[in-house]
Amino acid sequence: MKKSFKKFVVFTMVCMLALTPMTAFAADSTEAPAEGSASGSGDIEGVVNKDVFNVTLPTIASEATTFDFILDPQQLIKATANAAHSDATFEDGASMLFLRADTTKTKDYEDQSDVLEIVNKSSYDVDIKVTAALTGLSDEAGTYKIVAKDTDSYTDDTSTSMYLALTLGSDTKAITADGLTSTATIAKAAEGSYEIAYADGAYKYQLKADVEDSAFSKTTINLSGSCNTSADADWDAAKEAAPKVDLTWSVDKHVDGPSISITTAGVVTISNLTAEKNANGAKITTQGTASKTTPTALSSSVTYNTNNWTSADGGTLIINLGASYPQYYAGDTMILKATLTDGSVITGSVTFPEAE
Repeated sequence: MKKSFKKFVVFTMVCMLALTPMTAFAADSTEAPAEGSASGSGDIEGVVNKDVFNVTLPTIASEATTFDFILDPQQLIKATANAAHSDATFEDGASMLFLRADTTKTKDYEDQSDVLEIVNKSSYDVDIKVTAALTGLSDEAGTYKIVAKDTDSYTDDTSTSMYLALTLGSDTKAITADGLTSTATIAKAAEGSYEIAYADGAYKYQLKADVEDSAFSKTTINLSGSCNTSADADWDAAKEAAPKVDLTWSVDKHVDGPSISITTAGVVTISNLTAEKNANGAKITTQGTASKTTPTALSSSVTYNTNNWTSADGGTLIINLGASYPQYYAGDTMILKATLTDGSVITGSVTFPEAE
């Protein structure tokens, strides 16, 4: 009986060892010093980009008439009871008329255009920039000239003039012969609109399927205007005129406040300038940190790219310092300081390579 019991115990121990996970061993150490080591490796489960750009822009067909308008300086439509447009209705007293497709409007033509919407579904705020340009205000022969006014007041005005305004959100500005750039910021999607999901073998940061439209902020674009209806304004010479307005819009990630970036080639970009916080070339200085540390005004040899910047509305100003600045500050960090029109100061820096 004793032998059978011993065999049973041995068999049981063998079974227990067979069922024990063989991931680690314990052993007595009988020699000093005792040492040990172990290693392990880790994997990153995944990374998702939580900066999601998702903006709904207006879809405008090439033949759309949304921003087409009729000028009626002599109020001919009203005087003839719409005889030339018998199938349409017109806003009383309007002298610049847009055809409305908006079915909620009671008139077919009004002094305001239909409204276009831009909806921000992104996970961050976005900036929208709308640029407007007027053409066809005069002919090459100088037979006529239509004055693009910055006000809708025609008191004591005897010129062939018109007022055309762009409204972006709640901000309305006149489009003059120099054109107009208007900007606005649209808030990001409401908190909780996005979720992390796993699909097609990858993690994604995406809008929830049940997000309601109220979670998204939006802004609008439309035109409005009028023209001079004074009897003293001689429109006869301009009766063949065809003034035209062109609108372009762009949307990008919002960046707080003006900022400066500089390349080692000496190209300076001052971004996010506004009418209130604008650049003044006469108030931009450079200086080194290790040597040549006296602030110095920009040289007259630098060149300015103002394609996306105006002194009235700001934008993005690009300054090409040329080859002399990287040579002058070679091996040093140059600091460029710009005092803006509101008195605030912004800086940027770049370390130029050593001279070869």
